[in-house]
Amino acid sequence: MKSMEDKLVGYLLQAEDAQTQHDVESYLREHPEAGKQLEQLRHVLEPLEADRDDALGADHPLGAGLLTPPADLWVRTLARVAEFQCRNLPSAPPAPKGERFSSGKPWWHRADGLVAAALLIVASGLVLAGAGRAWQQHQVAACQNNLSKVYRGLEVYSDLHEGAYPKLENEPPFNVSGMTLVALQDAGVLGPDVSVNCPANGQRVPGRWTVQELDELRERQPEQYRQIVRNLWGCYAYSLGYRVPDENGDRFCGLLRGQDDELPIMADKPPFTENSFTDPGNSLNHGRRGQNVLFIGGQVKFLTGRTIGTDDIYRNDNNEVKAGLNRRDTVLGPSWACP
Repeated sequence: MKSMEDKLVGYLLQAEDAQTQHDVESYLREHPEAGKQLEQLRHVLEPLEADRDDALGADHPLGAGLLTPPADLWVRTLARVAEFQCRNLPSAPPAPKGERFSSGKPWWHRADGLVAAALLIVASGLVLAGAGRAWQQHQVAACQNNLSKVYRGLEVYSDLHEGAYPKLENEPPFNVSGMTLVALQDAGVLGPDVSVNCPANGQRVPGRWTVQELDELRERQPEQYRQIVRNLWGCYAYSLGYRVPDENGDRFCGLLRGQDDELPIMADKPPFTENSFTDPGNSLNHGRRGQNVLFIGGQVKFLTGRTIGTDDIYRNDNNEVKAGLNRRDTVLGPSWACP
């Protein structure tokens, strides 16, 4: 299977099929850093414009400016690579005697350089792939560090509330996931360096609202209230709690500190929206490679799938984005989610 770095090169050369082209364009929209890499590759090709006199034509996949390679190009290219990589090997052979170029350009043609660059990339196992993986790992680690900072606030909050973490309710204003962030802010337990965006998507300091302010706004301007609360947790999802049966039907419960260290309380938000819950994939925060999950015990793990055992962390056992049906039925919902 081709790596995304291979596809980026193919996309630039317009050598991929329509479906791959579409996949790459979607990837570029979600990963600005990949767009920068693509522009760097495109910049490398710009010198070919100077050789327009030898062009194959604008209808060629590389467009005007591509040279017709000489028959011995591959020999000269490999020799050039050997000369650069192994100083004790013979120098690259000179151009064949009597060969003339009407443009007066040196025998080491730009097309030679392009082929050599391609060979070096393949021989080295695609340097861009390694750099891309290192960047991805850095973003995952930065996200984990941010979730750990949130956890420190959750710990302090639980100390102030007999071990309880912020929880949702059946009735406003705490009937949406985003209000749990406001509860932490009202308690003054979040550090100033906490972001509600996964660092892979850029840092964003949470907005400053009190529970009272938002509750009043809900009464006066419900649409503005809805727009605010649906983005409070930004790129993250928080526990929607769970229900347990009692004599009145059921009782809504939140998570408690020390209840079970392996229960998730937060994670990168799921891939679906308010109007579409059908996406079965991983969070978009890390290019669908997986999601960071924060557990009650304080540990943060990067999971390559969205299930723990058989439990989908983004849906309850009825396949709904609502509170769990029991304590072990984890549901982590984005800001707009209701229990």
